[in-house]
Amino acid sequence: MPLQSLKQKDESYLITSGTKEGQRSFPFPMSPDKPEMAVLLTYRPDPKNLRTGDAVFQIWPNTETEPKAEEKPSAVGKAKVGAKFDAGKYDISVKEVRFWVGMRVGMSQVSRLYWEACGWGCLVLR
Repeated sequence: MPLQSLKQKDESYLITSGTKEGQRSFPFPMSPDKPEMAVLLTYRPDPKNLRTGDAVFQIWPNTETEPKAEEKPSAVGKAKVGAKFDAGKYDISVKEVRFWVGMRVGMSQVSRLYWEACGWGCLVLR
């Protein structure tokens, strides 16, 4: 599940499910299964230990769409990375934390022509 780092007014960052515009829940389980709940995930990293911390979950049952702002979640709780959160029918856990980076890559004209000729592309950086 990709997470967003959203800069807050106090200059801190909120790491959460959603888009660059803000927090957003996601359907669970994901397609091709029929979603049974919406999950909003917030990650609070441990400042002393890389890739550890708490995952905070908010659950709305029986919804395939974004819950309305006034709807209260049916379950709220947290679990350490690697530990399980009891969400009723499901146990949900954050298995591991990986870091991704957004970047802009400039291409030479030859590379650009090749990229466009392929019709699709996957950029792998090692």
